[in-house]
Order: sequence, then structure tokens, then C-alpha cells
Amino acid sequence: MRAAGMLLALALLAGCAARPPARVEIPIAVPCRVTLPPRPVYATEALSSDAGIYDQVRALLAERRQRMAYEAQLEAAARACS
Repeated sequence: MRAAGMLLALALLAGCAARPPARVEIPIAVPCRVTLPPRPVYATEALSSDAGIYDQVRALLAERRQRMAYEAQLEAAARACS
């Protein structure tokens, strides 16, 4: 009888030991300390009003690349905060 009680106690203890402890993750608010990149001076801002069509198109294409690079920097800053 005593051996049966010991086996029962060991079985119960072994059952409790086999279960891994529960992990609880609690989100904690952290302030974002990312500095935004400075706004670039775009190519069309320096363009004179009497510039030819070739110069206007070149400036617009350059501005598109500048905007894409600036947006990529802004998205990287936003991802760092989330």
C-alpha cells in the first residue's frame, strides 16, 4: 500500500514537471527616438521659369529619384518606431 502511494505521488509530480511553464509577453510602450531625415532640396525648386522642356524633364526625373530616396528614409524611420 505504501509503495502504491509513493508511485501515485511520483506519477503526479512527474506530470507537473512535464508541462513547460507558460510564457506571457506584455507589450510595453517605448517612446520613439528616431530623428527624421532632412527634407532635400528638389531639382525642380532650383529650376528657372524659362527653362527648356529638356531641362524640365531632366529636373523632374531627378526629383523623382530624390523623392524615392527620401521616402525610403522616411519608411525606415517609421519602421524603427514600430
